[in-house]
Amino acid sequence: MEHNAGNVVRDLRRKLGMTQEDFARAIAMTVWTVNRWENAHAEPSKLAWKAIQHLARARGFAQHSTAEPEAAPLAWRPPEIDTPFGCSTEARRGE
Repeated sequence: MEHNAGNVVRDLRRKLGMTQEDFARAIAMTVWTVNRWENAHAEPSKLAWKAIQHLARARGFAQHSTAEPEAAPLAWRPPEIDTPFGCSTEARRGE
């Protein structure tokens, strides 16, 4: 299976035992949005990845990292995010 964002979202949702509706509600998105991700018509934004990551951690799926060797790794790694909204703090310091 190809490792694209849609497959990652679908695999995680299934591992969590959630429907698209349950998953969408848990991450404050619409079912339509989750469906578009899973069918490779769109990809989650950085903010959406943050919500997905939060849900995964809350449900006991730790993100794979060297800082947490005892954690069970997931097959995905969301993009690195500097701030809650994915904005660099460096740009704000120069204002």
